[in-house]
Amino acid sequence: MKTICLYFEIHQIIHLKRYRFFDIGTDHYYYDDYENERSITDIANRSYMPALNAIGDMIRDNGEYFKVAFSLSGTGIEQLEMHAPQVLEKLQELNQTGCVEFLAEPYSHGLSSLANEETFALDVKKQCAKIEEYFGKKPTVARNSSLIYSDDIGG
Repeated sequence: MKTICLYFEIHQIIHLKRYRFFDIGTDHYYYDDYENERSITDIANRSYMPALNAIGDMIRDNGEYFKVAFSLSGTGIEQLEMHAPQVLEKLQELNQTGCVEFLAEPYSHGLSSLANEETFALDVKKQCAKIEEYFGKKPTVARNSSLIYSDDIGG
């Protein structure tokens, strides 16, 4: 039987609130907490949990022949911590099967690799620490935001 390995990405942007000209100097809180909670809760219920449940079923049905790789941005993990911890709990459950791998990526899912090598390296190390905190193992494979690749990064 052939082994199949699927790759999934979990990233959630942080929504900014509408900031008007007259807010300059008077309002220093830039985040739209309502939209952040609404967005991650909705996507967790409609997408993440059904997909993770299906993946769990596939792992149970196929054992070691079914492998899954997840790339979770640090900002995605932060949003899940605050608004949808059940997704992280399900990922931890799937991790226990031994059929799941967590990839390294830039914490912010940003484009630091294109501008500053040192910032990129720090961003990836920060995300690796977060993955190890949740899943008890350091990533051994890295992916760049949006799968950006160059020989300089890969070498």
